Amino acid sequence: MSAALIVIAIKLIIYFSHLQLTPVGVFLSIFSLVLMGIPLALAMKNKRENELNGFLTLKQAMRVGLGISIIAGIIVGLFAYIQFRFIDHDTLPMILEKTITDMHKENAVQSQIDNEIIFKKDFYSPFNQAKGALIGVLGAGFLISFISSTFLIKNPPTTEI
Repeated sequence: MSAALIVIAIKLIIYFSHLQLTPVGVFLSIFSLVLMGIPLALAMKNKRENELNGFLTLKQAMRVGLGISIIAGIIVGLFAYIQFRFIDHDTLPMILEKTITDMHKENAVQSQIDNEIIFKKDFYSPFNQAKGALIGVLGAGFLISFISSTFLIKNPPTTEI
């Protein structure tokens, strides 16, 4: 839950600061996914120390990390859908205006501009943004879980017979 809250909080900061189309906004979006590593690592450490007698295998670490990532991905995906469906009505027109301006500068023909506008409208639809948020959080969660687990794994001793 805290992993989702981190991502959502940064998405809201980006929105209310009007940083959606700036490099700072892109950086903060990526940084929010990196910050997900904190609750993931803490959950793995908690599982190792409190439930598994100080031991944690790669499989157990990945199960914890992916479980949290699935929940966070669903929450962030729902938030992205709500944001693009009901709250953020400014970003798509700004993107379309910038696209049209850029394509006019490149001397694009009207059919190319129309195709690009159709593509942008589809890409920035609430459903596709929710799907992208879900996939992004799951992908980042998998990668961060794997990286974090390398520092937290402590395999139980094997007993040979």
